[in-house]
Amino acid sequence: MPAPAISETLKTSNGRFTTEVLTTSAGTAAGDTLVIFYASDFFSLATMPDVTSSAGTPTLEHTTEVGTNLGHIKAYTLAVTSSGSKTVTIPAHVDCDIFGVVLRIPAAITVDDHQGQIDTTETLTAHVAPSVTTLGADRLLAIAWLGTNVNTGWSNPPYTAPGSMTERAQPHSSPYAALMVATQEISASGATGTRTATFFRAESYGAASLALAGPAGAASDLGPTTYARRRRVPLLVR
Repeated sequence: MPAPAISETLKTSNGRFTTEVLTTSAGTAAGDTLVIFYASDFFSLATMPDVTSSAGTPTLEHTTEVGTNLGHIKAYTLAVTSSGSKTVTIPAHVDCDIFGVVLRIPAAITVDDHQGQIDTTETLTAHVAPSVTTLGADRLLAIAWLGTNVNTGWSNPPYTAPGSMTERAQPHSSPYAALMVATQEISASGATGTRTATFFRAESYGAASLALAGPAGAASDLGPTTYARRRRVPLLVR
């Protein structure tokens, strides 16, 4: 069977202290799965709120904490039970820049494995995401990298994806941090090996790797990524 497909990608566009609501297309169907990455650049993981959705309550699958006041990543899955557009609310984290990416997969998904990795030395441009173990053939490897503690200077886009992977989204870049999500179809079972993204300068980072399994008959990912509409909800001005 082919690896799980991605039929739609959504990403935040502002992220400076505001909640953002991302809306999937009308083609969203019962049986789809939303894979959601949510990141913040400051304070602590414990103070981050949770993502919410009109499709139901997302399941928190993984967290990576770079460190207090350095950045944090949460990864969720959400099974869609009714057809039609769904909202995903990426909540503001008070006085923090926030980032969100949603991947819509037209199949039921389970998580084989998830792992996180951090480095706080501020000496590396090579940001290594950890290996995960697939429990069978034809999986989808999904990784989020968060480069953080960028205080001066900037480059856009700040990340370059590993050559074997497909970049799915780099949301807006705040003055202090940047998020990238990329995926790769994995044909064999076992350890995927690490993946290295290149950041534009040496900074602290965190990465979250997920191995995603779909049911037999899931369509292969042949089409281009579609960015869905989004609306901003002002919350706070720092």
